[in-house]
Amino acid sequence: MSQPTPPIRLLPVLAIALAMVLVGGCASNRLPRIDPTGQRMLLWPDEPTPPITAPPQALAPTLVPGATAALPPAPANVEAPPVLTDPFLPGGPGNTTTDWLGRPVVVGPPVSSTTGQPVSGAVAMPTVPGEALSITPSRILAPVGSEVILIGGVCAENGYLRTNERVEWMLDRAGTGQIVTVGGRGELDMFRLPQNTPRKVDNFFAITATSPYRDCLDRGTPDPNDDVQIRRGDAWITVSSPTEGTSYVTAYAPNVPNWAGRTARATIYWIDAQWAFPPSVTLAPGQSHTLTTSITRQSDGAPIAGWIVRYKVAGNSAGLGYEGGQTSDVPTDAQGRASVEITPTDDRAGVTNVEIEIIRPEQAGLAASPRVTLATGAASISWADGGITGTPIPTGPPPSLEPTPVTPPTDSWSSPNTPEPTPEPTPAEGQPDLVLNIEQVSPGPFRVGDTVEFMVTVKNNGNGTARNVQIRDDFDVGLSSSVAPAGQQFIVGEDIVDMVPGKEIDLPLAFRITSAGQLSHTVTVTADNALQNSKRASINVEGTGGATGGETGGGFIAPQLRVTLDAPLRCTVGEVRQFKVIIENLGNTPARNVVVTLLRDPELKAVGIDPNRPYDEAEFRSSGKIRWTTPVIAANSKEVYLFECECLAGEPQPRAEVQVTAEGLTELKSDQRVVEIRPQLGGGVPAAPPLDNGGTSTAPPATATEAFEIAVWESKNPARLQDRFTISARVTNTSQSVQRNVRVRVYLPPNLRGDFQQVQSAQPAHTEPWNEGVGLFVDPIPQLAAGESYQIMIPVDAVSQGNVKVYVGVGSDDAPQELTFVRDIQVL
Repeated sequence: MSQPTPPIRLLPVLAIALAMVLVGGCASNRLPRIDPTGQRMLLWPDEPTPPITAPPQALAPTLVPGATAALPPAPANVEAPPVLTDPFLPGGPGNTTTDWLGRPVVVGPPVSSTTGQPVSGAVAMPTVPGEALSITPSRILAPVGSEVILIGGVCAENGYLRTNERVEWMLDRAGTGQIVTVGGRGELDMFRLPQNTPRKVDNFFAITATSPYRDCLDRGTPDPNDDVQIRRGDAWITVSSPTEGTSYVTAYAPNVPNWAGRTARATIYWIDAQWAFPPSVTLAPGQSHTLTTSITRQSDGAPIAGWIVRYKVAGNSAGLGYEGGQTSDVPTDAQGRASVEITPTDDRAGVTNVEIEIIRPEQAGLAASPRVTLATGAASISWADGGITGTPIPTGPPPSLEPTPVTPPTDSWSSPNTPEPTPEPTPAEGQPDLVLNIEQVSPGPFRVGDTVEFMVTVKNNGNGTARNVQIRDDFDVGLSSSVAPAGQQFIVGEDIVDMVPGKEIDLPLAFRITSAGQLSHTVTVTADNALQNSKRASINVEGTGGATGGETGGGFIAPQLRVTLDAPLRCTVGEVRQFKVIIENLGNTPARNVVVTLLRDPELKAVGIDPNRPYDEAEFRSSGKIRWTTPVIAANSKEVYLFECECLAGEPQPRAEVQVTAEGLTELKSDQRVVEIRPQLGGGVPAAPPLDNGGTSTAPPATATEAFEIAVWESKNPARLQDRFTISARVTNTSQSVQRNVRVRVYLPPNLRGDFQQVQSAQPAHTEPWNEGVGLFVDPIPQLAAGESYQIMIPVDAVSQGNVKVYVGVGSDDAPQELTFVRDIQVL
């Protein structure tokens, strides 16, 4: 009988095999090893360690193609301490690289925090920074209506982004905008609670999770250059706003233990603007020029007032404005235009380059934003004599705000500059040169009533054809021409289509002399492709003449005219009043070719003109001036010209002026009047909020009295949200006696916030809360004489939209019943 075979013990055999493997090492057995870079789990034999490359620098957000948004320095988020790199990065201690934020770090020993100072007498031990949340970009300018992509990530202590980390996004309701899209769903986790699921809760709150994989955000355009790369560990959202303002975004990572690093903030400034820079021009040497930049809203084309356009002259060849400086800051007017005059310092030829900056001023209010330089342009002024010298700066079409692509911090996706196709060369065209000469044909001396003749010669001395040549002559009052338009002091010659090189034309001019002194006329010739040329000629005229021009049979006698403008002293807004111009000829000589011109401020709107007297309708449509021409006013007679004007709100004391010229007058005759336009009077408005009399009951609304008159007006109505404007109120004692202890109060609703530190008032005032708004109470005025007025001006900011009412009340010891006036203001 055979003996049983003892069983083989498996455990000792495995132990011996494991020992052999350990003694021999992994290299001899060709087993996989752990990837030290963390980019994958294992590295197989013969596979090199993946290199770690530094990410490229992030691009600055742009407002217009090729222009960087220049934001002034401002307090930013507190930066986390330097992030350490992986200890197994290639290279020894002392070598430098960059972390995921693009900041330089040192490979080797841990880097100590730079935010603190070591304690005296103790050894400064290196500290390891904790996890930190970051948002890119932290501040950005963007056009309204575009979508801004904000990317956030949690950087761990080892310098790498953490995946599947919860990040909450909060948009401040005090600003503008809303959350549109939410990205970053994280890994699918069956144990995740419903409240932790990444989602958009509403337009102001969203929950995301950092992505476990790389992704590409395609904006739906065929251009790949606007795509945004999302890395592992990134979470993102998009924010948009239909109106101007500021968006404040806060990101929060609840799993980050360090409170200083678990929140991050971003600010978006929304802009609604487009602009047009002035073009480059070519002028004659020594000639001044006006540069005008226009700024309008991109959404509706409305002009933008109050923005700043900065003009800078390169070199000392020209000066800007009246002071002739090298830099001039010009605010845009109500039409959105900012103009400055540039004047050369000498009469030599050359080129002056002007740099132009568009600056949006600091915005106050709930959605405040700093002063921002939006764009930079340029223009050139070429002063040339017969041709262009130098190289003008090219100008392009007006730029506008396009949707701004947001660049993640380590992924550069800007497109290379693609050169534009070179146009086919065109044959060079010669340069025309128009030479002007004025020759006096009639010999002197001259007296009033004589006729003087000139010969104007224009010749093209250049080597190119002058296109669309025009000639104009402007002459002084005291010279008259039978071919000049009625009432005008200029003559425009017939258009000369072209002037080939060497062509010469002669134009005769004849003037009748109507006044004594030195009289001049200026001839100007222009063409589409040539420099403007002007020349001036003058004559001296004696006071009396030998030509018969009067009815007395002797020498020429100038007419004696008296001009009177009969206008109302005051009127009320909306009222139509009649104005009268009276021209009296007090002499014994008839007045010939009498031209009556009426000028007035816009607050006096002409609504009716005497139908029995023809007037220059073309001049009225173009400039608003009313001009009558009367062939003759007989001696010792008068003519009356009637018109009606509607009084409009605005300037409280507009001006109207009449000017009269005639043959033989040695000077312009004129008369002017100032009309006081008063706002519509208020009184007895029951809707006024009652005054708090200190008890449980309130006084009833005031009723009108005959002791006072209240006028209220504002510098802007309607006003836009966040606009600042001024509310003015005037109280007048319309009684026949002195009013004692006059009490004035102004009520501002909550839609308007008053700047009570800037109130202009001759009497001290204080504020008190009143019916959800603010009441401004003026200290009692001891005495207000009959006809005397008190006025107060209050700067206010429009903080919310709607139709608001401003109340002004006045009372006194002699008129205890309060008079109340209500002013409606619309805030858009």
